[in-house]
Amino acid sequence: MPSEYQALLKSWLRMSQNQRTGDGGTGYGDSGGPAFWIDPVTGAEILVGITSWGDAPCVAAGFNYRVDTADTLVFLSPILALADEWLKPPEP
Repeated sequence: MPSEYQALLKSWLRMSQNQRTGDGGTGYGDSGGPAFWIDPVTGAEILVGITSWGDAPCVAAGFNYRVDTADTLVFLSPILALADEWLKPPEP
């Protein structure tokens, strides 16, 4: 069940996990997993955050660390460059 966007904070996306409004989300053991936004036109999954924390019973709010901040992009850039190298097809 998807979460509903609640707020954009400096480093976080706050998501609703209120089941009464049809929202769901993450719980214990999900930390470090991806948080995707699904493009309503193409259905493409866009990584927007990394699952981090929420309320203790996992039913009210979840917080995803944003991947579009300057600090995060500086950290990820060398890792993504390596991934590009690893994913290149071998030369004939």
